[in-house]
Formats: sequence, C-alpha cells, structure tokens
Amino acid sequence: MLNMKKKNYFIRIMLIFFSVVLFSLLTYSQSTNRINGRVVDEANEPIVGATVVIKGTQQGIISDAEGKFVLPSVPDNILLQISFVGYQTKEVKPTKNMVVV
Repeated sequence: MLNMKKKNYFIRIMLIFFSVVLFSLLTYSQSTNRINGRVVDEANEPIVGATVVIKGTQQGIISDAEGKFVLPSVPDNILLQISFVGYQTKEVKPTKNMVVV
C-alpha cells in the first residue's frame, strides 16, 4: 500500500512538471516570431553587409551576400532599423519575407 502511494505521488509530480514545461513552451512560442528579409537598393540589387537591428536593442544581424537576413526570435510589435554606409537609415515594421528598399 505504501509503495502504491509513492507511485501515485511520483506520477502527480511528473504531471505537474510536464504541464509547467508545456505551458512555458507554448507561451514562449506565441510571443516570438522569425523574420526573414532581404535588403536591396533601388535597382533591386542586394545590399551586402546592411545592418538590421531591432530598435531600442542590440539584437541584430548583417545581411549576407544576397542581401538576406534572418532574425530567429523577435517579439511582437517592434520596429527594425536598417542601415548601410551611404544610405539613409530606415525604420520599418517587419513582415514575413519582407524586402526593404
């Protein structure tokens, strides 16, 4: 009988633990987004090495040889600042698969 109580107690603890972990993962996955984009000039040529930063943070990335960038974990309702030497800095609201000119 005592062994059965220990087993039931262990099962309850494990269910609570997994419920908390699952809830945490669901909450985290809903509050962040992945943003893919491409930085191009007026002639639709890629801008290599453009800086893409979440406004007000230090989280950012540099565009690759095709002007592409990926920000893997971005909160909702932010602005991106895109800058490159010789160009005016732009602030844009991100969209999925965005192209910034």
